[in-house]
Amino acid sequence: MGNRIPRSYPQRRKNEIRGVCGGAEVCRQLILDHIGIVKPIEDTIETYQFDRAHELAVYDGENKKWNYEAEEVIELFSRLEKTIEYLSENPTIGIILKERGEKSDPNTIKFWEEHVHL
Repeated sequence: MGNRIPRSYPQRRKNEIRGVCGGAEVCRQLILDHIGIVKPIEDTIETYQFDRAHELAVYDGENKKWNYEAEEVIELFSRLEKTIEYLSENPTIGIILKERGEKSDPNTIKFWEEHVHL
């Protein structure tokens, strides 16, 4: 396989993941939540992204909670899980990423920041 990431690697479509839920910061906050790091929501999201999250019903402003039933959140979490599963099933990918000096642990926000360009 050499030093190449196969085309089947799900993270290859970076911009698609970022835009799913309304913007990079919304996506970042949801990823943090997904990997178990909960942060105050309204203090960190730019207004335009926050407005978009409301429009998509990704965020319930009245109750100040993420809407985990929203199609976009389900799609984002599905993509995260596919990537995590793929890396788990293909440990060589993690080795290649490390050799390149890239983050290889999808259970950290640094991995997602680097590979999704958050």
